Amino acid sequence: MIAKNSRVRAWVLLRVAEPYSVAEKFEKRDRSGRGLMTEGGDQYVVVRADVVEGGNVFNLVVPIDAQDEAGLTAAIEALSTRAGAQPEQTLILRVVSHYPRLPHNAHSFVTPRELKGKYAAEFDPPGRHWPKSPGANPWG
Repeated sequence: MIAKNSRVRAWVLLRVAEPYSVAEKFEKRDRSGRGLMTEGGDQYVVVRADVVEGGNVFNLVVPIDAQDEAGLTAAIEALSTRAGAQPEQTLILRVVSHYPRLPHNAHSFVTPRELKGKYAAEFDPPGRHWPKSPGANPWG
């Protein structure tokens, strides 16, 4: 079943040898100033990377918002390139529906430490914010 919106959204679950070092690469930029979280234009958006525990199968979860199937494929290829090698395992969970339906109506919680790390007036004071999702992605 394909999502009932104009974009392809998915959670990409990966097992990589060094999840922390791979996740750190998401914000690093190359000489041109581009990085995984800033490339893709409207074709795809890599929302973030979460190192996870609690299972032996996957250790990195990456939400992706893509323009179409080609965009999702391009984002996954970029993930593999940034990881430095093919992930040991990959699972793609496609979003078929999300709530709230409008991404900018999502809730978020920003801690004082997070706000201090990168100040954003719209999240001051820290705490629960609605409808202000930092990534504007209720599914991610």
